[in-house]
Amino acid sequence: MSLLPGKHADVPVSLSCHSGYVGARCEHADLLAVVAASQKKQAITALVVVSIVALTVLIITCVLIQ
Repeated sequence: MSLLPGKHADVPVSLSCHSGYVGARCEHADLLAVVAASQKKQAITALVVVSIVALTVLIITCVLIQ
């Protein structure tokens, strides 16, 4: 929720953002929504990204331990 500027500063405004945008004024791009259009694809994409990050951290940790 955001507030209207000027005379009606206390009136909250509820915006419905287009697909791929988030934020109070839809000013931020939702990269996950851009990469994967459907909810199932978003879940799979998020899982793949988390897996790659976890694998990278594990590899870096193993290299530093040795």
